[in-house]
Amino acid sequence: MYKVIWVDSAYRQLVAIWATAEESERTRIRDIYDEINRLLRDDPESLGESREPDYRIDHISPLGFRFRVDSINKGVLVTKVWRYD
Repeated sequence: MYKVIWVDSAYRQLVAIWATAEESERTRIRDIYDEINRLLRDDPESLGESREPDYRIDHISPLGFRFRVDSINKGVLVTKVWRYD
């Protein structure tokens, strides 16, 4: 199990996406947030695709997210979240 931490800017991005979403999408976005955390806790090193040194990206429609895995300390840092259509 990995400890998942969202940097403040990534969490603010998520909140802004949720706040501007249609009411019908807000539950889905909350569910995606929970799913991202579960996936990152369980096996972050096999999730998504590698990007720039030490970073990975993945998506669960309609959200994309970038994260960094610290294998030694069993931690994951979510650094960016965005919406795509």
